Amino acid sequence: MILARLGFGLVALLAGGCGYRLAHGAADPIGPLAVQGAAVIVPAAAAVAAVEAGARAELSRSGQLAGCDPARCPALVVEVLRVDEEGAAVGVGGQGAPLGRGVTFSVTGRAYVRRAPSAAPERDTGDVTVREGVARQDEPLGMEFSREEALQRAAHRLGETLVRRALTGF
Repeated sequence: MILARLGFGLVALLAGGCGYRLAHGAADPIGPLAVQGAAVIVPAAAAVAAVEAGARAELSRSGQLAGCDPARCPALVVEVLRVDEEGAAVGVGGQGAPLGRGVTFSVTGRAYVRRAPSAAPERDTGDVTVREGVARQDEPLGMEFSREEALQRAAHRLGETLVRRALTGF
């Protein structure tokens, strides 16, 4: 019985050191965070909005989403640094012309926690890149819808990833 308790205590101590948190453990010491967008420097407003939505969704899942104005409470500041699009495959179309078979979107951003509007940044995630690909579809308009969805998925996943990095360091 005593050995079992000691073993559980040792596992809890070691697991806490790697960033693992218990499902019903203590909340983050900084407290719930609002999401604040940094200055927009990319010409992809929908991607910026999706990154912020992904960050809010992940904070909500972890019970750390604040319902206050980011200028008045601790905030996670997210910034989209880059949105890239590159051909994923090239095939041969009619009359031997090159034909794009797919595209990969890369969305790069960073985030940091700010305790107050004038406070120094904490827990900077560094640059994080998320990629999402889409294959060409047969209908002419199908590719455009799929491309937009792929960009939105990549941006949303980036927001989620930034939150996990800022809260746990991973």
